[in-house]
Order: sequence, then structure tokens, then C-alpha cells
Amino acid sequence: MFATLAARFALAGHTLTRSNPADGAAMYYAGRWGLSRALPDLQAAALFLAQIGGANV
Repeated sequence: MFATLAARFALAGHTLTRSNPADGAAMYYAGRWGLSRALPDLQAAALFLAQIGGANV
């Protein structure tokens, strides 16, 4: 699921990265132009992708 979502972010001109799950609960970060937005889970990432005009999952 993460890889698919990251690819859809890339098609929308953004990046999607995740923190190391070994450090605790995974966090996700959407980025573009040196700015980032923290997203608590993949559902929030999918909602943000829809908000920025990316393809639905």
C-alpha cells in the first residue's frame, strides 16, 4: 500500500516518505518544494493526495 501511494504522490509532483517503524509508530511525510506535511497514517496520506489533486487509491 505504501509503495503504491508513494508512486501516486510522485505522479502528482510530491514525495511521500515514512519514518522508521523501529523508532515507534510510523509517521508519513508528504513533501514538495522543500516543505513537508506530517501525516499520522496511510489513510491521512490518501486523503491529502486527493486534496492535492492526485489519483485515488
